[in-house]
Amino acid sequence: MEGFGIVFLEAAASGKPAVGGRSGGVPEAVADGVTGLLVGGTDAEELATTIARLMDSEALRRSLGEAGRARAVREFGWESAAQRVSATIHRRMVDGNTGARTIVNGHRAATPARDVGAIAAAAAHERKAP
Repeated sequence: MEGFGIVFLEAAASGKPAVGGRSGGVPEAVADGVTGLLVGGTDAEELATTIARLMDSEALRRSLGEAGRARAVREFGWESAAQRVSATIHRRMVDGNTGARTIVNGHRAATPARDVGAIAAAAAHERKAP
């Protein structure tokens, strides 16, 4: 059983649709009918039919692949990760730790609740730079 389905996200990031089983973390990584196709996983006929459906339709492959790439960038890219980290840090600081000085990516956040978002955004921007 796949815990999260990173291989499916890698396929999506490459613009390739995926066929996966409806178990573990796969349904979180593959939006059925949107970024790929899900099967029960115990029925060989269902798997074969689903693969054939994908092979027979260039339009379906393209549509799923494009949607998968867009979702991978939007939900699992560096900018999204930086925003989630920033939100988590901000939440923890606001929940009782606002007086603490914090180091994030080598930067001292003197007023953490305000500065951490800017620091995380700068870190995401640095990762995008060539």
